[in-house]
Amino acid sequence: MTVPPSAPTRTFEWIDSAIPRYESFFTVAEHRDRDRALAAEHDHLEYDEHGESANGETLWTVTVGDGDRSALLFGAPHPNEPIGSMTIDFLLHELATNDELRASLDYEFVCLPVADPDGVRLNEGWFDGPFTLSNYAQNFYRTPPDEQVEATFPVEREGYAFDDPAPGTRALMDLIETLRPEFIYSFHNAAFGGCYYYLSEPLEPLYDALSSLPGEYDVPLHRGEPEWFAMEAFDDVVYRLPTFADQFDDVQDQDDVDPEAALLGGNAYDYATRFNEDVVELVVELPYFHDPQIQDRTELERTRADVIQDGVRKRQTLLEAMRDGADAVDEHFLRQYHLLTYLGMLVRSIDRAAMSADEDARETLAETKAALEDVFFERLEDIRTQLDYEMIPIWKLVAIQARVGLLCLDSLQDRPER
Repeated sequence: MTVPPSAPTRTFEWIDSAIPRYESFFTVAEHRDRDRALAAEHDHLEYDEHGESANGETLWTVTVGDGDRSALLFGAPHPNEPIGSMTIDFLLHELATNDELRASLDYEFVCLPVADPDGVRLNEGWFDGPFTLSNYAQNFYRTPPDEQVEATFPVEREGYAFDDPAPGTRALMDLIETLRPEFIYSFHNAAFGGCYYYLSEPLEPLYDALSSLPGEYDVPLHRGEPEWFAMEAFDDVVYRLPTFADQFDDVQDQDDVDPEAALLGGNAYDYATRFNEDVVELVVELPYFHDPQIQDRTELERTRADVIQDGVRKRQTLLEAMRDGADAVDEHFLRQYHLLTYLGMLVRSIDRAAMSADEDARETLAETKAALEDVFFERLEDIRTQLDYEMIPIWKLVAIQARVGLLCLDSLQDRPER
C-alpha cells in the first residue's frame, strides 16, 4: 500500500536571503573548482571522481549528510540546461555550512553537479550573457539523443533491448546500484514557457505548495501541455513522469514505426526501480525567458488547430533552409562535427569545419554559412517583433528548484517506510 507523504510543514523562505545574486552561470571548471574547495574546507563533505566523459572531462560527485535515507541529485543531463547545476552548487554550500538544515534532513545527499560536461562546455559561450535570444541561439548546443544522459539507461522489454549508456549515464548507474536511492532529483529547464513538474507518483499534499511557489518569484506557471504532452496530469501543473514503458507502448500502438529506429534507453527512474521500487523522482521544468503573453489567457478568435498549423508551416520553411545548407556541405564535415537540426549549432559547426578544410571547401562553407545566417537573423527578427521578453534572474530560478526539492524531501522523510 502506498502511504502518502505529509503536507509540508516548512516553507524554506529563508533561502531567498541565502542565495547569491548570480550574474552568470558557472562553467564546468568553475563548478569543479568550487566543489573541490568546498570539500577541502569541510570534513563532512566528500569529493569523488567517477571516470571521464567521452572527451576526457572528469565526472565527479560531492556527498554530504549522514541520514538514513539517500537522495541522488544530478544537474545538466541536457547540457543547455545549467540551472540545476547552479541549484546543486547552492544546496551543497548550504548543507556544508548550515548545520541545522543538514541535521533536519534524514538524508545522505550524493550530487553529480554536471552530468554532461562535454556538452556543457559547448554552451559556455552564452553563460556570461548577454542573455538574449540571439546570443543563446548562436551559442547553443544539444547532445544528440543517443548520447543523452537521461535517454541511455539500459532497458529490456518484449524483444527490445538497449545497453549503450553515455558516460554520465554510466556514472549514475553505478551510483544508483550502490545507493539504491529513495529520492532522485533530475534538473531540467526550457527557454520559454512557465514552471511545471514531473513526479513519478502522486504526492497530493505537495500540490498547493508546488503551484503557488513560482508566483512568489514572478515566474508563471506553464499553461500549455508539458513536453511529454500525453502524460497524465496529477494536478494543474504536476504531471506523471514519463517512463520507458510509456515510450514503448506508444511505439507499439503505431503500426508503421520500427521500435529499433524510434526507441533508445530509459531514464534514471526506470533504472532506479530495479533496485528500489519505492524510489520517487522529481523533475522541475523552468524557463530562462519570460514574456507577459505567457500569462495571457484571453480567448483568441483563431482556433487551436489554426495556431498549430501556422507554427508547423513556419518550422517547415526553416527546416528546408537548413536542409539546403547542410546538403551543400561535404558529408565528411557533417559526420565529424555532428551537424544537427538546430540552426545555431549548424552555423557554429560550419565555422569549425572550415578550420581544417581546403580552400575550395572553405569557400563553399563560407557561402553556406552566409545563407544560413540570413535565415537565422530574419527568423530571429520576426520573433523579436512579437515578443517583449526578459531574462528571469538566475537566483529566482535556483530558489524555486531548491525550495521545491527541500519541500519534497522534508515531506517524504515523514512518510513511513513502505
